[in-house]
Amino acid sequence: ETLDGSTECNGFDFHECIVGQALPPAFPTLAPTPSPTVTPYPTPDPLTTECVAEAEIRCIVTDPFLSDCEDLQAPSDLRCSDGAELTELVFEFTGNKCDGTELCEDLSEDPIPDEVYIEITDCETTGFYQASANQGDRITVNSRGNFLCPTIEISIQTLDFNLTAEANEGEELQTLVLPTSCLSAAEDVDGITLNEDYGALKLIRYTSDLDGVQTEFATVQMNYVVVNPGAFGASIASAQLSSGFSGDQDLVTSPTVVGARTELQLFTETVTVNLLESAETTFGFSLSIE
Repeated sequence: ETLDGSTECNGFDFHECIVGQALPPAFPTLAPTPSPTVTPYPTPDPLTTECVAEAEIRCIVTDPFLSDCEDLQAPSDLRCSDGAELTELVFEFTGNKCDGTELCEDLSEDPIPDEVYIEITDCETTGFYQASANQGDRITVNSRGNFLCPTIEISIQTLDFNLTAEANEGEELQTLVLPTSCLSAAEDVDGITLNEDYGALKLIRYTSDLDGVQTEFATVQMNYVVVNPGAFGASIASAQLSSGFSGDQDLVTSPTVVGARTELQLFTETVTVNLLESAETTFGFSLSIE
């Protein structure tokens, strides 16, 4: 029996015994509780469900890159702010002579040819640009942070590139020195001014720590999109566009289906705008769909 004397134990040997009543031969199990049933949401009737497709106009500036066109403004002052540190300069090669540009020297009386070789370095001999250029080409001088020297040196040469020596061996036609910071207007030196000719180069864009990006030209991309957030495809019969760049047109010539919860880009146009000439111009855009 147990130590408290309440139960008698029948032993088969000295190592095991049966206490209490033995289990029945077939031990019953409970059936699992059924999972709750869910009533499916009723399927909308395509004949009566409202179409929720919407027309959107998206504008970005691709050069210089700005994610929102509202951030694009014409320069209020062509000359960079006093004391500003330049971080990038973008020129257009014009082939002009010095014509009075300070720290510019023409080394040949002959006209500068349409195709030349240009080297742009600084006091650390950093090569900002070393390549051929044709008239109208853009020349970008990027400091990748800050210029380490107070000036950059520009050399315009005839094109005679030696592939073996990996160097241009042409005649030097023009040299030019430009500051890498915006000098005070009170000083007896020219500052950096947008749209100004500096010898054979015309400054069409600059970036500084105080002025941000100042540019004569900007490349604007307009995207015309239909968005359908609904549960059904939306059939678009007409998409009337009125663009300040390209005029009026219908972007849909036959019924077009925009899938459920998707969007469809109908048209894209890219235009380079002269901000100085268009400073007082307003461009209007509208897109309506049926």
